Amino acid sequence: MWLTKKLVQSSLSRDKKRMNFELDDYRFRQADVLRLVPGLSQGTLQNWIARGLLRFNEPKPHKHAKTSWCAYNIVSLGFVVQVTKLGFKPSEALDLCGQLEAELDEFMTRFTPTLDSETGVEKFVLGAGADFAEYRAMMITRNSDGAPRISRLDPERGTQLLAGLFAGAIAYITFESDRHFAKSLNMISLYIAGRDPHAGELMQGGAK
Repeated sequence: MWLTKKLVQSSLSRDKKRMNFELDDYRFRQADVLRLVPGLSQGTLQNWIARGLLRFNEPKPHKHAKTSWCAYNIVSLGFVVQVTKLGFKPSEALDLCGQLEAELDEFMTRFTPTLDSETGVEKFVLGAGADFAEYRAMMITRNSDGAPRISRLDPERGTQLLAGLFAGAIAYITFESDRHFAKSLNMISLYIAGRDPHAGELMQGGAK
């Protein structure tokens, strides 16, 4: 996890190891992060760090040591990349990551990964069609005071969207959080197993 400017972080109240990694294991380097977060460039990431938008609660052994990242960071950065494309500032999206990580914790209690016979890697499988309504999403609103907030959307999404709008929100977007969590965690699991996180093929060099 990380600390944003508002020092928001999700709670670590249970065992996070449900796949071949732990969510709060700081095992990734910047090159890994860029490989695992579609749409995130090195320049953008460095800009966010230089502006002080990201603070890390994993202490470095010395000032010249490379920054380590964990799965929480990777899932959150994927969220930030998508939300900023829809009009929110990076600082606003990053301030919501503490709540996003809490939703990720919830996701891990509701779904169990299964072994993929082709890759030998555990993955989360979410259905499509009628099953889509069973998955949670988020409504991200910008209220009349300009501050963004997250509201959870359960299957009765239409009613909740209207309720949120009439409650003073002047803008909203929906973010399919469960699908984002599944996709991000599956990519990380493949990558750690030495497979391309996008295509699933074995990479030169083997497991991470």
